[in-house]
Amino acid sequence: MYLPGDYAYLADLPTPLLCRVHEAETMPLAQGRCQLLRLVPLAGPWPAGTILIRLDHCVRPVGVRNHRPAGTPDAESRDALHGRPHTAAHEAAT
Repeated sequence: MYLPGDYAYLADLPTPLLCRVHEAETMPLAQGRCQLLRLVPLAGPWPAGTILIRLDHCVRPVGVRNHRPAGTPDAESRDALHGRPHTAAHEAAT
């Protein structure tokens, strides 16, 4: 599951393009769920303010989440979704 602020690579281009997740909308499907992602490209030919839209299967996670300081509402909601506490030790391990 992607959350706003996460980083992901577009996987449907010849060269992976790094983006930041601006919005993520989760939609139920008959066999699970998918996400509609609104992405801000961090490089490439697009002008400032461009939002790219992809389904979650068209992107690949960077592997390191955009960690926010513990105790912030974003960090707490992210940690609740992922079922883990947000700690400095956890950040050091990722």
